Amino acid sequence: MDSVASIADYVLRLLQVLLAWPPVILAIAGVAMWLFRHPFTDLIKRIVEGEAYGVRVKAQPNLQQQEVRAPALVAPQDPTEQWVREHPREAIERSQRVYNSYLWERALNAIFGTQLNLLEFLETKGAAGADFAELVPFHQQHQKLFGNTAYQFADYLNFLKVQDFIIYEGPQQVPRVRIAPVGINFLSYLRSAYPNERYKYRYF
Repeated sequence: MDSVASIADYVLRLLQVLLAWPPVILAIAGVAMWLFRHPFTDLIKRIVEGEAYGVRVKAQPNLQQQEVRAPALVAPQDPTEQWVREHPREAIERSQRVYNSYLWERALNAIFGTQLNLLEFLETKGAAGADFAELVPFHQQHQKLFGNTAYQFADYLNFLKVQDFIIYEGPQQVPRVRIAPVGINFLSYLRSAYPNERYKYRYF
């Protein structure tokens, strides 16, 4: 009951103020209230406190405005990243091939032609491999082409071992040497990347 009386009193006071204004100002105020009637209606609904002539009004915040948030900025999808997400296994295989190609090319820049011939010889031997005596002729040919005997047989073979191209098996005193899977893959890469066996045309 008190709430109804206070609202009625507020409306009467508002009318008193409006009627006391000059006709032109009153007309302008009426047009403004008509144009902005929806915001005024919303404001009146949200009023929780008021005051008479001091025009002190307190209203609840507009919940609808509070819920509005700026849309989250989404970075554009990178085509490469999207393809990797959709094809993870193929992406891994391709990256592995690129990395292996890098390693193979580095090895090709350092290996001697006679060492390539030695690898191909071991490839023909398969799992049986070969003993040192069968590999010595490749080193001797290298020394003859190079014109220098400073590069010893042990170092000559060790280069291939460090690259994981060959494996030593059997007793340490008389080991056998066979080509490793990495060495087979290396030769396979050379044959596919260099047609007509151009990779063989190397010095020493």
